[in-house]
This record gives sequence, C-alpha cells and structure tokens, in this order.
Amino acid sequence: MSTTQQQVDACLRSKLENSVSGSVDELIIAACAGAMEIEAARQENGLPHTVPAPWPTSTREYQSRWTQAHHAT
Repeated sequence: MSTTQQQVDACLRSKLENSVSGSVDELIIAACAGAMEIEAARQENGLPHTVPAPWPTSTREYQSRWTQAHHAT
C-alpha cells in the first residue's frame, strides 16, 4: 500500500472514530478532500502525481472470459 493510500486510510479511520452520527456521504467527501490535499502537497514538493495500481492480469482475464461468454449467448 502506498504512503498516500495509508494517509487516506488513516484519515478515514480518524473520521470514523470521531464521528458518531457521520454519514457515508460525509466520509466519502472527507476522503476525497484528503486525497486532494495529498496530491496538492505532492505537487508543491515536486513529486509526481500518484497513479492507481492497474488491475491484476487475472482480473482482466476473468472479465474478458465473462464478456465473451455473455456475448456468445
């Protein structure tokens, strides 16, 4: 897990622990805001933008087989 993902996870955990009546929407918005802050800090410090990990090959193969099977019927 990348440092950025760890920071976002820590932010979400903190929000969950401190929010008794917090809604899912608020948590998603907070996670997105945190991710934006991390990206801004990376850019300010000359680091490249984070890149999400690609789908594993096994997942792409499964999706391809599933699509072919459903289009064949």
